[in-house]
Amino acid sequence: MYDLQTALDAETFASLDGLARQTPDPDLALERLDYFVHSSEAARAQVSGSRRALQAALVVFANSDFLHDTLVREPELLGWALDSERFYSLFTAAELRSQLGSSDTGAPDEGFAAKLAHFRRIHVLRIALRDFLGVATLAEITLELSNLAGALLEGAHDHVRGDLVRRFGRPLVRAGETEIEGRFVAIALGKLGGRELNYSSDIDLMYVHTGQGETAGPIRISNHDFYQQLATRLTHLLCTRTQEGFAYRVDLRLRPEGAAGELVASLDGAVAYYHKRARDWELQMLIKARPAAGDLLMGETFLRMVRPLIYRTTTDFSLIERVSESRDRIQKQRQSVAKGGVNVKLHPGGIRDIEFLGQCLQRLYGGQDPFVRSGGTLFALHRLAEKGHLSLGDYSALSSAYQYLRTVEHRLQLLDDRQAHELPKDDEQRERLARKVTPGSTAAELDRDVERCFRDVSAIYKRTIRSQGPGESEAAEPATGAETRPAVEKIWSRQLRRIEAHSPELARAFDAVPIRRGAQMFAHFLDRVAASGELRRRLEASPELVACVGDLIEHSATIADHLARFPQDVAELAPDAGTDAPGPAFDPAADYNEQSMQLRRYFRRRRLQITARSVCGAQPIFDTLARMSDLAEEVIRAAYRIAYEAEREQHGGSAPAQTLRIIALGRLGIRELDIGSDADLIFVLGDDGADDEPFWRDVVTRFIETLSNYTREGRIFSVDVRLRPNGRDGSIVQTEAFMKRYFAEHAEAWEALAYMKARTVAGDVEGGRRFLKELQKVGWERFGGETDLAAKLGGMREKLERERGDSEPVKAGPGGYFDIDFILLYLRLKSAGEFFELLSTPERIAIVRELGGLSEEQAVFLEEAAVFFRAVDHAVRIATGRPSGRIPAGVGAQESVGELVRRWSTLLQAGQPLPAVVEQVQRSTRAIYSAVLS
Repeated sequence: MYDLQTALDAETFASLDGLARQTPDPDLALERLDYFVHSSEAARAQVSGSRRALQAALVVFANSDFLHDTLVREPELLGWALDSERFYSLFTAAELRSQLGSSDTGAPDEGFAAKLAHFRRIHVLRIALRDFLGVATLAEITLELSNLAGALLEGAHDHVRGDLVRRFGRPLVRAGETEIEGRFVAIALGKLGGRELNYSSDIDLMYVHTGQGETAGPIRISNHDFYQQLATRLTHLLCTRTQEGFAYRVDLRLRPEGAAGELVASLDGAVAYYHKRARDWELQMLIKARPAAGDLLMGETFLRMVRPLIYRTTTDFSLIERVSESRDRIQKQRQSVAKGGVNVKLHPGGIRDIEFLGQCLQRLYGGQDPFVRSGGTLFALHRLAEKGHLSLGDYSALSSAYQYLRTVEHRLQLLDDRQAHELPKDDEQRERLARKVTPGSTAAELDRDVERCFRDVSAIYKRTIRSQGPGESEAAEPATGAETRPAVEKIWSRQLRRIEAHSPELARAFDAVPIRRGAQMFAHFLDRVAASGELRRRLEASPELVACVGDLIEHSATIADHLARFPQDVAELAPDAGTDAPGPAFDPAADYNEQSMQLRRYFRRRRLQITARSVCGAQPIFDTLARMSDLAEEVIRAAYRIAYEAEREQHGGSAPAQTLRIIALGRLGIRELDIGSDADLIFVLGDDGADDEPFWRDVVTRFIETLSNYTREGRIFSVDVRLRPNGRDGSIVQTEAFMKRYFAEHAEAWEALAYMKARTVAGDVEGGRRFLKELQKVGWERFGGETDLAAKLGGMREKLERERGDSEPVKAGPGGYFDIDFILLYLRLKSAGEFFELLSTPERIAIVRELGGLSEEQAVFLEEAAVFFRAVDHAVRIATGRPSGRIPAGVGAQESVGELVRRWSTLLQAGQPLPAVVEQVQRSTRAIYSAVLS
């Protein structure tokens, strides 16, 4: 049928049939390939002798009419897009802007509009190839599409503004006795603002400028006219259809007053509008707003001025009612205008509802907790789940549905580069779409999966929104037990068929994995395996790795989500992936931001590795905590080096001698840091460095940002500095002399106890060790000899029990872990009088036993109880994804915690209910506590 044998070399032709069958429409792919290779010699040269290029061409031809046309017009773009540096890169907006370049002075708008359209077309081809061939995730695809739009928007702005300034001069604004240049910013809204643009999205923009005045050129016009021309021509540049097509449709209807408002709003006018007249949905829309072109600093100023209106500083449940009513009205409007097929964006339970739900919860909780604020939907859902505002089961279902429906949407839009959200009614077209979304799938499976997404999202929406009111009970835990497996296995069957096509043995290994509670997340991970040849090869090589992955997913939705987001991290779970690998290495040419990103990536992978050894290898609990603490010290030292070098560069390459000591307290101080723990740190300067305190404050601020900031690579951990003298009111950097004076004269007994767990982890370590020895001596001399020491400590323990016993019963309740801690602190303070370093709980128990503070029987039991309490705490963190001082109420989560605890502690035996054993251990612990402190 196709005259391809004569057009292609023998080796290329031999691979043709197999490659075509991997596409969603083999006949169409071959037909278009036939046309392509006969269209020009250049086209034939692109695919001859290159299996990779042939595969790429076939997948483009089977998926997209407009990208097929692009390659026919410019066949050399295939090689351009597949160039390794381009193909495996995720370009930032700045990098793309640099590639776009600038226009010649005075160049006509029409020519530059064609340049913009062509630039978009070739990069959409490159991004789509990364998408089709499974190189990039959905989040990476939408981010890069947004970066591309941002680069083109900035290029259009620079072209128009440059021409206007050349003709009319700079716009000036009166500022007191002088004049300063007026400012203009394009604010991105909607999907562009959230950095989650579709292939064929409109871009929603708002234009804002500062101040009245006029330009300074030979031809003077008012600033108002200048900005009107800038906005009009900028918009026209992006929308103009040229021989290359057009760049973007621009929607300006979200500006203040909508279509009736000024095209460019003044800063004061825009702020006044949002303060006085904006409707609730207009404030919610600003969640995704970000400056995208022009004066970005002025854009940030505008957003800071309106942000308090978006997020509530109190839990305002009337907001939920208003948002629900608004959403219900929108649903009715959708139903009244629906004419086509099923709309994956607007259907109840579709993409819009997921976005709406995430924004609603962000507005409700974002005032009290800025951490949950994010313009991106997936990022926002992840943060809401991390903070407990969404259950992990709901988060998993929402993120899975969002990614699936967005993938469907993308495949619809890539057909002919137009906005499309409706499933085709034609059966044959739906069959093709099903195969584009999931290779080997059918229209019936597509319909079923889309309907499942709608159903899951609608149920979560109703349960979450309607339950967010005062007096409402907590939503019931979603079903996660064995009864869910048959339903989810229907999803597995599709993924396993895809895996089986490449590796029958791997498919059988996955099918044999005993999954009950983690069924939904396991299906999500299988989807990533089916799409990645590299991941399949790594898993094929190690049956132990498959078993470990299954074990982790069964016991932790958080780890399952991690593996779905970062499938390349599976390499860290391999038995031969040593945990004693060298510390983080940095590219010496990398800047501060890139080195910070490398550090986060290193921490993320090593933490996963340590957790896997704990779960899959049943590593003793205190060994796991010690390894986690060692990792924290590694990244603290690295973050300190990064921050120090960055500040040294900021100060012209000079810096004072390194006299800063970074001192760990709390769990890190005793090498018992766990997943999700904050790092309690203080920063102390040697007295000879006191004059350099401003420099070290800058270093410490940057150091904390390096560890605590949240990025797409995740964050490392939060840094808690409240244990410094005077708490929040104290200086972030303290001098050695001040610390000694404070502890000798002002510190309370609880502070002396806290600093008994102190250890220097970075900076001037030797100086820190000497300082802590002297400081602990001061504390011991002041408090160790007190005759009422037991009564004082008992009072502190009772206060903790009153304040935290109900919320954290395992840790703070009667007989909880704090009882062990207070026993050891009391005996150390009472009889040790000596500086000890690197003391974990078992080591502290051994010391006080040797000093005669505990009998052999008491010491043995307290060590077993310490292992048990830490095991419960560690298991809860793994199973729920966050620290909690209580056993989870849900049956599935409690079952998972119990299974994990039995791997690390002998106090919980098979068949014993975990709550009953916790109560029994607490009774025995309280008896020893009472005997020691009596």
